Amino acid sequence: MTPVKSGTGGARDCDHWHEGAGFVTAHIAITLMYEQALQAVNPSIALPYWDVTIEGTYYDWNDFRTSSVFSDDWFGDASPGNVRPAAASAGVD
Repeated sequence: MTPVKSGTGGARDCDHWHEGAGFVTAHIAITLMYEQALQAVNPSIALPYWDVTIEGTYYDWNDFRTSSVFSDDWFGDASPGNVRPAAASAGVD
């Protein structure tokens, strides 16, 4: 995945991933590629889906950090080292 993303989205003078209409489609495509690669190893794996319309409905986009997705319940408390030791995924390598 890294060559795909860095080869098309990493150039400072021509970023096909983060500017304009390609943002959504490019990220959806690479997410699908990643999920299919995981499923080649274990077909029962699926990536979690984040319905971003929830934030638009229930939270202020200017203060998106108030969303429950960014709460300590979801990802744990942010420590000074940007590590979330209390997160559900803590210790997973």
